[in-house]
Amino acid sequence: MGQSQSISTQIDIAAPPFRVRSTFMNFENIPTYHKDWKIVPLKPNQSSQSLQPGDSVKVTMGGMSFLPVINEISNDKFVWTGSLPFIFTGQHKFYFANSQATPGGTTFVQQETFSGLLAFLMGEGWSMRTSTIKGWRAFDESLKRECEK
Repeated sequence: MGQSQSISTQIDIAAPPFRVRSTFMNFENIPTYHKDWKIVPLKPNQSSQSLQPGDSVKVTMGGMSFLPVINEISNDKFVWTGSLPFIFTGQHKFYFANSQATPGGTTFVQQETFSGLLAFLMGEGWSMRTSTIKGWRAFDESLKRECEK
């Protein structure tokens, strides 16, 4: 049923993991520091701080919208899975780890594994992979600026 492809980005942020995670998880504020991303809980009146595994969010990244399901929320990881069954599925993970390069800082990582019939579009040399990585890096830089204010 197709192949799988993985991509990731990483950035060191001069702020502790709890602050980076808190800034990221405050979805309501993401559009104030990064205009191309929006994450909104689907349950009426639900805040990003009350999300639980099994909840869904509406995600807009660079003009593309989808409705992933939250798989995991912890102090060091946030994971969702979005899917067009059999066609394209992506499990996106955000990591908040103590930085080895920036004392007291955070290594923020985005990683996604794509599977399904169209997963090849995220392979080396495909423009969809290139544009996705470019968009993630732009978000990483925006999050860094916001956390280091």
